[in-house]
Amino acid sequence: MEKLGVYTAVAEAYCKYIKPARYDDEVVIKTRIRRLTDVRIEFEYSLYRKEDNELLATGYTVHAFVDRNIKPINLKKKHEDIWKLLEEAM
Repeated sequence: MEKLGVYTAVAEAYCKYIKPARYDDEVVIKTRIRRLTDVRIEFEYSLYRKEDNELLATGYTVHAFVDRNIKPINLKKKHEDIWKLLEEAM
């Protein structure tokens, strides 16, 4: 996306810690698209300890689609091909 001049600026971030991860723990982060609009995308995260699949944290981030100058863009209008790929990934 960046090669095409499309960037995402983090507008919001949230994390709910459920259980601690220790220094040597390997973790798995599962990510999914929670919501997609013409101008922003929201990701949802679940963090698990690899050893026992214990849920350690959940969270989300909200990103605005912007150009190289950090000006908001309408992704659906400006890059319909990228929009369709993201929509299919939901």
